[in-house]
Amino acid sequence: MKNTREKRNLILKIFVIFFVLISLFLSVRVYIDNNTFGITKYTFMINDSKYDSLNGKKIIQISDLHNQQYGKDNCKLINAINDYEPNYILLTGDMVNAEDTTFEGFFSLIDGISDKYICIYAIGNHEQGLSNSSLKEIYDYLISKGVYVLDNDIVAIEGINFVGLNYDSKYYIKQMYSREQMMIDIRLCW
Repeated sequence: MKNTREKRNLILKIFVIFFVLISLFLSVRVYIDNNTFGITKYTFMINDSKYDSLNGKKIIQISDLHNQQYGKDNCKLINAINDYEPNYILLTGDMVNAEDTTFEGFFSLIDGISDKYICIYAIGNHEQGLSNSSLKEIYDYLISKGVYVLDNDIVAIEGINFVGLNYDSKYYIKQMYSREQMMIDIRLCW
């Protein structure tokens, strides 16, 4: 009987230690995911003279900020942008969350970049969930800072056309397809 009880206690201890380690790992992972950002660099070579206006241009694309701040007033993100010295910054949606009522994280980023760089903003699905007055507040703020706001619109800057489309949120819903359905769709596209 004592051996059975000792075995149960040992199994329980192992389970508790395992649970604590998994919880610790997940907590660290969530902290890192919420307090760091990733940078991916691509270089494109275009051998067509009609795209000469893009030669030597640096473009930063930022999405899914979700009103997060990286450092005081987004200084870490702004410093990373300044280090890259882009010609254009594309803000491609989900800069805030649908349930946000204030936009300090996003606005602090705009305050730190809009005077130095050409910034272009297009709405994301999270912004679509905002009230009309909140979305107007964001648009008005961006426009006051000289940011191009593209809501089903196009703007030509230095010979480059930038397009911002506002899709209805129903198009953001993930569709689940079987492998066979995907293969049929692929064949139809060819």
